[in-house]
Amino acid sequence: MSVIPTIYRESNLSKFSFIAENRQIYEQHVDELVEAIHQDNRLHLHPIIVQPISDKPGNFIVLDGQHRLLACRKLGTDIFYVVNERPTPRALIDDQISRSWRPVDYLNYYVSRHIPAYVEFKKIMEEHDLTFQQVFILLHVIKYKITKPFKSGELVISPKTRDFIHYISPYFKIVKNFYKSLTINRILQRRDFLTALNWFYKSQPLECFTILMNSFKSFICDFPQKASRETYEKMLISCYNQHKGNNRKRLIHPSDSRKRTE
Repeated sequence: MSVIPTIYRESNLSKFSFIAENRQIYEQHVDELVEAIHQDNRLHLHPIIVQPISDKPGNFIVLDGQHRLLACRKLGTDIFYVVNERPTPRALIDDQISRSWRPVDYLNYYVSRHIPAYVEFKKIMEEHDLTFQQVFILLHVIKYKITKPFKSGELVISPKTRDFIHYISPYFKIVKNFYKSLTINRILQRRDFLTALNWFYKSQPLECFTILMNSFKSFICDFPQKASRETYEKMLISCYNQHKGNNRKRLIHPSDSRKRTE
């Protein structure tokens, strides 16, 4: 039989602390809550979830409800809370009920716990000037195959993926610094484009991929901001064929090759 937790009310908001492992604070969301609470205070229906601090009796760590607490601080109003007396190691994640964590929140959580693959993920972002979305996409072509292990702390970065990211990042930097274009940056972050580029890298010899990337700056500006993965794959092949020289065989996309045999 489940036990209904007691809801407490508190005016001394200094009793509540945040920890680095929790998800990122978004000031816009805090401001939206300030306005909502000011118009209709329903905080008693949405208590925050806290965990006792063992060496500070009467003080708590916020597991869920950071934004509500910050909104209350701005308004100078009381907060309502329930206490998780027996938190598990994953309580910070499992007790999130107000708003789901985004993948980047899981990254920050596991980095703060020094999980090697997540520390490497963040290091890749910082060293290669790549966004979270770019690295997240490049880790696997199929989104659903990475999301679950990523959230559960079971991220694995394969040597092949690591090499690919290290190889393309200098070209990405050159393009971004040369064009300084929002449109170009959007292309470089599109899942379909990145997976197409990864496909070319995996399916062709490295010398072919090097030829393609050496012409990267000249062809990327001709790419559409939105296209299917197959369209991007065919455009990459076309770009390679234009820059390969006369002594190399032309490449054909698998879908075009099948049409020729039908």
